[in-house]
Amino acid sequence: MNFTDEQFEMLHEHADWFITSVMYHSTIRSAPRNITEMVANIYESATGAKVNRNWSCAPCVMNIYRMVGTLYLDDKEKRQKQLEKEDGKETINVPRSEASSSGENESSKEDREDRESKAARHPDTGSKENGKKGNVGSKGKGRATKKV
Repeated sequence: MNFTDEQFEMLHEHADWFITSVMYHSTIRSAPRNITEMVANIYESATGAKVNRNWSCAPCVMNIYRMVGTLYLDDKEKRQKQLEKEDGKETINVPRSEASSSGENESSKEDREDRESKAARHPDTGSKENGKKGNVGSKGKGRATKKV
């Protein structure tokens, strides 16, 4: 199912808020009423189903938001591919295993090796390079942190 251009633009205008707060954080507490109403209208016109406007029913609203959000992301991806085809550019998806073996992550490997060498212990004392020993001198006071 695809959105009309007008519906897509309305969703796209609020996409940052819509996607982050609803799809990932699963909350509608901060949902502005106009966006909730807009999503309900889009859901009704896209699916033909009638939405119960009882906004106190959080799971109902969340299901509508998730469904419209998922459809929005799918539609956005389709539109992106369509634009790329029209421009004559086909994107090539490289699997992760090939990307990491192709040498793109060499700098991150070097960074990790640097961190490991900096964290190396002194062979004689077992302490870190700066001469301080691990937990020596950090004795507790033996009292509770909260008064009960």
